[in-house]
Amino acid sequence: MVPFLPVQHGMIHLIIILVIVGVLVYLLNALVPIDPKFKLVINAVIGIALFLYVLSVFGFIDARDMPRIR
Repeated sequence: MVPFLPVQHGMIHLIIILVIVGVLVYLLNALVPIDPKFKLVINAVIGIALFLYVLSVFGFIDARDMPRIR
């Protein structure tokens, strides 16, 4: 959670994050000339990361149990 948002605004925070990431992915797809195969991989990685983030926000998975990249 972002420190300046109260806990009861968790859903608003989630929606803001999803909108920002959606706009960034749209801009990446529309403006950056990348091979379609790479765009597919980038979109898949971002989609999986967002899916895991949403699951952790709703408490279905615990972020502390996820593997860390070191």
